[in-house]
Amino acid sequence: MQLRRMISLIERPISTASANQRRWHGYHAYNPNVIVKLLTIYRAYYNFVKVSDKHGTTPAQRLGLARAPADINSIIYF
Repeated sequence: MQLRRMISLIERPISTASANQRRWHGYHAYNPNVIVKLLTIYRAYYNFVKVSDKHGTTPAQRLGLARAPADINSIIYF
């Protein structure tokens, strides 16, 4: 749900109260490959960059895959 709210391309269609519950797909992606790329970037961000308020580390650090949080620019401009 967190990811769905952050990326409008994968937001659920909006139901309307009129015309037999038609759905509006205004935010859907023209090219589904873009969604795959966005999900890959988000997965890397969540696991290697975003520091947890509770633990003070990233999920990758807790698993022993990283020593410190990564820089977001190193992920995007790899």
